[in-house]
Amino acid sequence: MDLHGQDWDVFSLFREPACGARACVVVKGNGVDGVSVTAHWSGTNENLHGGFGQIWRHDITDSVVKNRVMLSEGPARNPVISPDGTRVAFARCDNRVCVMPLAGGEVRELSTGHGEGCLDWPSGDWIYYNKGRYDDPEYSAQLHRVNAVTGADEHVVTWCKGIWRFGISRDLTRAAVRPNDTQIAPKGCVTAYDMVNDNGVLRKERSTRISEGFRCCTGIDPAGDYLMIGNREHTGTSIARWEDIGDIVFHFDNEQAVSWGPDTRDSGLSHNRNTWSSNSSKWICIHMGWGFRGAEGANQILINWVDKKRVRVTDNEEGSKQFDCCGDLWVSKE
Repeated sequence: MDLHGQDWDVFSLFREPACGARACVVVKGNGVDGVSVTAHWSGTNENLHGGFGQIWRHDITDSVVKNRVMLSEGPARNPVISPDGTRVAFARCDNRVCVMPLAGGEVRELSTGHGEGCLDWPSGDWIYYNKGRYDDPEYSAQLHRVNAVTGADEHVVTWCKGIWRFGISRDLTRAAVRPNDTQIAPKGCVTAYDMVNDNGVLRKERSTRISEGFRCCTGIDPAGDYLMIGNREHTGTSIARWEDIGDIVFHFDNEQAVSWGPDTRDSGLSHNRNTWSSNSSKWICIHMGWGFRGAEGANQILINWVDKKRVRVTDNEEGSKQFDCCGDLWVSKE
């Protein structure tokens, strides 16, 4: 199969683990049930900014991937799951924001954003997206939302700077934002925002707190209580309180988190596409692999930072140049 000018080795994504059975990804104690989504691509792309690929669904029972389904050949990226766990939205390489049933079915084009922009689906039928690429501040600062049912599209707010990634709480009142690398101070720092809510429509922003130093990922838990702050070295993640971004309540290094699950093959660098689960404050999704920013292959890793559990969803190998972005997770039981 040839997508986007590349030869795709789909089966290499799903080769059996070294232990010879998929049960080797079971975490300690009771596992998690749910559905995760990833964008899978193949090829050399050291910075992994523009990796477009297939959208896959991974059905998880007791922390074991029981079934995998390719939902869309794309090429696309940045899949996010609706809060009710029934739909998935993603950005296609032709800059279209698309939605389809998580069970599979018709792909619907909703609006024009940017293939390398950021998406979030915090509440109801509204998918939030920025209009530009991370290094185009004029457009990446423009936050829009589109209704997954009606297709209605509206401008929400203009961020005070260009945006690399953002996340919005399900009550639409708080946000975590990671500015792009080309802006003046706070260059690349994670920022907490008050998103003032007026009858369900976000109408203005106020920057309230800024992390110290350059950071490389962000996310906000669905309840809006915690922010995720990745370190610049891509080797670990801190969890901070939204009320006080300087209050780090938990930190883990990637190598430390390996001990939370029996699979020990992914202890390398995480990437800045990390996200929070669409409906759980415990689980975060990490894009983790080998080499500079995962240039030698990377997998979707699920981390439960509260109960110290870990699930390796995909099965790319070091040196394979097969990648799965962190995507999203919808939890049915934890």
